[in-house]
Amino acid sequence: MLIKILRLSNYLLRFKFSFRYPTNKAVLLVHKEGLELLAHFVESTSISVANPERPNVFVLLRMLFHKKKGLVGYLNAYISLVNPKVVLTFIDNDISFYRLKEGFPKVAFVSVQNGLRNDFARADNFGFLSQLDAVSKDERLSATTICTFGDATGEQYSKYIKAKTSTIGSLKNNLYEHHSKEKQFDITFISQHPPSSIETEPGRVYFGHSSVSFKSYYRIEFEVVKFLGEYCQQHNLRLAVSGKRENRFGTERDFFLGALGPNPAVFIPRDSNFSTYDTLSATGVIVTIDSTVGYEFLSRGQRVAFFSSRINSANSNLASTIRDTNFGFPLQLEDHGPFWSNIGGAPEYERILDHLRAVADEEWATEIAPYNESLMAYQPGNPVFKKLLLELGLTLIDGVKSDA
Repeated sequence: MLIKILRLSNYLLRFKFSFRYPTNKAVLLVHKEGLELLAHFVESTSISVANPERPNVFVLLRMLFHKKKGLVGYLNAYISLVNPKVVLTFIDNDISFYRLKEGFPKVAFVSVQNGLRNDFARADNFGFLSQLDAVSKDERLSATTICTFGDATGEQYSKYIKAKTSTIGSLKNNLYEHHSKEKQFDITFISQHPPSSIETEPGRVYFGHSSVSFKSYYRIEFEVVKFLGEYCQQHNLRLAVSGKRENRFGTERDFFLGALGPNPAVFIPRDSNFSTYDTLSATGVIVTIDSTVGYEFLSRGQRVAFFSSRINSANSNLASTIRDTNFGFPLQLEDHGPFWSNIGGAPEYERILDHLRAVADEEWATEIAPYNESLMAYQPGNPVFKKLLLELGLTLIDGVKSDA
């Protein structure tokens, strides 16, 4: 018994508890992520945040009184205390969220996609899509509306979750405005460097039961930047690498400087919510492997090259079965197209860059037209999302009220 008490004490000491009684709010945000973004649409005073990393004591007591347990039990207790019109999350890949609506039929539950959705995991068969498939066979998962980047993801969710889907694109991308037309760089590569050292991180990356080593999964980042350094030097082009991490994360800078070798490039660390957008807006051609922001800028009509051969680079034997990092997933597209290649290699990369540097604006617009609504819609000002909030009875931050 003493050992159990000590274990519980150590577990509880990990948290900073909230002692503020949850009051009635129009919106309950599940997880703190996205609060700053949501505040662009509704007043922060109308939002209560259910942050599992900072448990609320009053919610815990209610949870215990009703003999509930786990994250779902905690969130059920939180919803009961706050009595919101809308429960919303930006962590759309949290399956727990889709277990809540059944208990509150009069409350609207809305999830907003915040990243590309594939079966990536750090454990065997533990990816989001694998979990969705397994859980949905035994439980009824539901929501009121799932807001997605594009139609393809909406169709993917509809296989497992009973909910309406609404294509809204990326809220952040739709909010961003850039007025300068001056191009500071000819080519910019979007880093997807993880928050750890690629060289020393152990373990594997799984897609279902198939896996590759962590180091080989990110090998393509090194290969592509090395190629870009040589290509830009050959063609006298200005090259930049747009960092994913803040300046204090020196491992990322060192990794790419090592890839570049003697070839010149500017490394630009991320220093604000929109700094990456500023960098990419001042670029002629953007190069990405499979980043969300690459799809965002494609939706804006900017020239984006997708060197989407991550799996082929890591283990070519798995490239025919693991399609999750291919361009356009979950769409089943050809392995190469005018601005993408799942095959990789210098000839393919050179073909794509030569094309993007030469293609006329009208032809480029025609090439990307079949993909944007499916993969990433672009809706400046977020009119579809605002309409949804109004239909759910919320008052927007600009004072516009719903008739509901």
